[in-house]
Amino acid sequence: MHIPSLAVIMLVYNAAPYLEAAIESILAQTFTDFTLYAIADLSRDNSSEIIKHYIHLDSRIQYIPNKHKGLVGALNLGLEISKDSYEYIARMDADDISHPRRFEKQLNFMNQNQHIDICGSAFKLFGSRKRTIVRPTTNDEIKIAFMFDCTMAHPSLVFRSKCIKKYSITYPESKIEDYTLWTTLFNEIIFHNLSNVLLYYRVHENSKFQKDNQKVQSEYQVKQHYLNKTCGFQTSVDESYLLNMPTNLTTKQLIQMLEFMAQLQQNKPHYFNGVVLFKYLQHRFFRFCFLSSRSGMGVWRIWKESPFYQTYHSLRNIELWVRCLFKISR
Repeated sequence: MHIPSLAVIMLVYNAAPYLEAAIESILAQTFTDFTLYAIADLSRDNSSEIIKHYIHLDSRIQYIPNKHKGLVGALNLGLEISKDSYEYIARMDADDISHPRRFEKQLNFMNQNQHIDICGSAFKLFGSRKRTIVRPTTNDEIKIAFMFDCTMAHPSLVFRSKCIKKYSITYPESKIEDYTLWTTLFNEIIFHNLSNVLLYYRVHENSKFQKDNQKVQSEYQVKQHYLNKTCGFQTSVDESYLLNMPTNLTTKQLIQMLEFMAQLQQNKPHYFNGVVLFKYLQHRFFRFCFLSSRSGMGVWRIWKESPFYQTYHSLRNIELWVRCLFKISR
């Protein structure tokens, strides 16, 4: 009996309005050697009926009841049933759409780069929000960026099964189970993101892209823990903006941000590439200044006197000067 090389783990809960499009996007993949596991909690809509309908149409689909084990339970069930039989495991959500060449591109890359354990991609938001999001691509960039954000889009990921078995990977009980897991395993796992848009991420009122206060607080705690583990220091609650991407910082806050970034460079661990760290912080601090330009020329002076100014793009420097001169806020 032939066993496909890829298991696709799709979590399903009350996803009926979007589920057909999600399944069709998997069945339309140019890479066809996969099994799609639809792990369904006890939905209140007809999600289960939709899955069963597709099972009759395509033998590559399997329906796995989850019996109210919740999101983390479903994720761990997916890993458990697939890690020993498949070379790769892909994630997919029941309200998203995969690009037709998603698996082809990701598996080709991982086959050519055997050291990569987890591969994600850029993605495009659609629905109530529209935006293309390109994450850091290299392992060095991704692990540095973890200090500020979860830079691996969970439903875009493909895992190498042997790394799941080697490190006994299971998702923790958390509001942000993926971010918590990556920052726990950062020393063991090699990450990569393709710059291609391979996932279309649907934003609606129930999607995970929406963040409640509890999730925001959980993210901050993960960032704090990771920052302490990698660089050996913490921020206070009053300084939580240092780890986020706020708009319109005061000049005092920008100076504090600059001091914080200097500390990061001074205390960086040996496994952080110094050049990559500088460039990442340079781009991030420019973005802070850009979003705070309505505070005027004081922002420009802080940027110009920073260690980042001299080596940044000259046209972007001019753009920031104009924004600060005219106090442009958008």
